[in-house]
Amino acid sequence: MFKNGQRLTAPQFVIYYRPNALTTARLGLAVSKRVARRATVRNRLKRLLRETFRHHRALLPALDFVVLLKPEASVTGMRPLREALQRALLSIGNPSSNQRRASRP
Repeated sequence: MFKNGQRLTAPQFVIYYRPNALTTARLGLAVSKRVARRATVRNRLKRLLRETFRHHRALLPALDFVVLLKPEASVTGMRPLREALQRALLSIGNPSSNQRRASRP
């Protein structure tokens, strides 16, 4: 995923993505202790990410996504984090988007 995929960066997270052989999008999450020391906070962040992905799954192409949260995610707040993730997912789903995308060589 990390070698062959593309990535989209935001202040709160990095999304790696690449095509899959399925008909639907899949999500993987990585929320380390550096993001939030308490497991309850990490679990809340993961629930938020999964729920946001679930709401937009039908609009997304058949890609595998891995979302890595940065430490800034825990201090940003839930609503701004959700909105940033929505914008990122929709920009990946929209090929005419001008968002920053970096290919991994």
